[in-house]
Amino acid sequence: MRRIMHDIWAVLKPVGEVLIAVVILAVLIVVSALKGGAPGVKSNLTGFVIAATSSATTGPLPGDQAVIPGEVSCIRSYAANPANNYVGYLPAIGAPEHTDNTKSGAYPCATFTGSYSGKNQVYQYRSQTTYSLINFVNFAGPNAGYLQGGAPTQSGSNSSSQFVARFDPATGQQIWRTYLTNVNTTGQFIAFGSQAIINDGTMVTAAGHTFWKLDPKTGAILASQAQPIIGSPATDANLDGIIVAPDKQGTLLSKTQNRPVGCPTQGNFAIGSCVSKYGNPPNTTVVAADPKTLKNLAAIEVNQQVQARGNVTEHNGKIYMYTNGTKSLLRVIWNPRTQTLTQDKSWEPNVLFGGLTGGAAPAIMGNWIIADSNANPSKTTPQCIFAVSQDNPKDVHTICPWGKKFPVASGATSSEAPALPGIDAANNLIYVQDYELKGIYALRLNQQTGDMKVAWSRPDVWSGDYFSMVGPANQRVLISQNLNPSTTTAQVANNFSYTESLVWMNAATGKTIAQSAFNPSTAIGSLINVGYGGRVYTMGNAGTLFIYQVAPCSSTAKTPAVPQSTTHC
Repeated sequence: MRRIMHDIWAVLKPVGEVLIAVVILAVLIVVSALKGGAPGVKSNLTGFVIAATSSATTGPLPGDQAVIPGEVSCIRSYAANPANNYVGYLPAIGAPEHTDNTKSGAYPCATFTGSYSGKNQVYQYRSQTTYSLINFVNFAGPNAGYLQGGAPTQSGSNSSSQFVARFDPATGQQIWRTYLTNVNTTGQFIAFGSQAIINDGTMVTAAGHTFWKLDPKTGAILASQAQPIIGSPATDANLDGIIVAPDKQGTLLSKTQNRPVGCPTQGNFAIGSCVSKYGNPPNTTVVAADPKTLKNLAAIEVNQQVQARGNVTEHNGKIYMYTNGTKSLLRVIWNPRTQTLTQDKSWEPNVLFGGLTGGAAPAIMGNWIIADSNANPSKTTPQCIFAVSQDNPKDVHTICPWGKKFPVASGATSSEAPALPGIDAANNLIYVQDYELKGIYALRLNQQTGDMKVAWSRPDVWSGDYFSMVGPANQRVLISQNLNPSTTTAQVANNFSYTESLVWMNAATGKTIAQSAFNPSTAIGSLINVGYGGRVYTMGNAGTLFIYQVAPCSSTAKTPAVPQSTTHC
């Protein structure tokens, strides 16, 4: 296969470079027509050397060892400050399911190992172990990488069980693997699971309607506890997202995704694919559990189906869990004193209009809940972004960066955004994507008024993933997925045969700092996982981890004679 790809690339490379340049130029010409848009950042990808084959590697990536002690010290100090939303988590980069319990996407203690202002090269390595579909990656320190995988999806994974594995962060090679459930013996609905490494150092994960606690050194199951499911058979519910509440005991909060009762289909695809035959899925259950024993402390049924994950914050002395339902945004109050969950029906803003569908998980920036739309496709209205006051659900601010009508500047006539926005509270910036509309936007939020405006846009970047932001606030680097511009809609929707790269950008301006080679696809709506020593990890649809590291062109590291890194040295 590598020989075939090499031969194909030798023929297509000259043509592809011309086509890419034409496409980028065309998009830049029309970007000024975007409603409410700021001038697009000019693409500076010209001159990058794309890898000879998508499977080329540079060898294991141990990371920049010189920066790791500083990263370890930084995250310990950062996690100790409750204002940073790391309460209850192990103080490690990437220990929560996604950054922190507000799901911001910011990693201020992670290091960008390239040059912020000069030229860079990107090295990459494909994991030595091939797993079945990977859902999440977590770290308990520089030498402790973990992943959860195995949930079947529309992309063709036929796994019958979810598992947790420990891997070598330099090679991706498996150290141990622990299986959690088998749908053939239980009939349990399994979709993307959940995982967090909590402050006692143990790993908590969710599969189906059960919480599990694992020994991170050996993978041994220390405890497991099924959670009560209200208004639905437990076998049709999957715990979706683990959030640690900022209370003294670090209570575990989660909510369910439900497939229609009686639906036999597995994976997230079941939530919508069975509706015509079995009806709509039941309302969602929210649960609270003890972090040590996993014993259920409380469970309630909310008044709608919730597909999006949640996040949690303490505001005005109360602990709120926010999520995005099919009818409205909603919040649930966790009271650690009375050990009760309550849906706050006084805060239930319906922000959708004109054919917009419910969004992905909301994010939190100060007093504002930031919500996107169209996590399920809309052919009526392009995606819009909302800022809703925690104090007043009627105080809603809206921006539609792609415009309010189809077609948009890229020519797209449908919109879908399965990943939540990236939140950089220190710089008042929100990053949004839509993998059908194409392009990404940076929005500036006025945290006093809630108003939003476009700071910059990149019409040439095509992403459907979560954003990650690394480094200190004054030198923040934004990392984004970038699908190959030759990708077709059919490839995205059906067989995931497209290729994609990672792009590192100046988060304040959108200018490209580095870009990787184009590699096999990762799941749309998945995470770009940040580790130690400058390493970044993505999760391939074929079950491999792709490991990346940026280095400045002045580095002593040498670019191979046959390019195995992307560079503009």
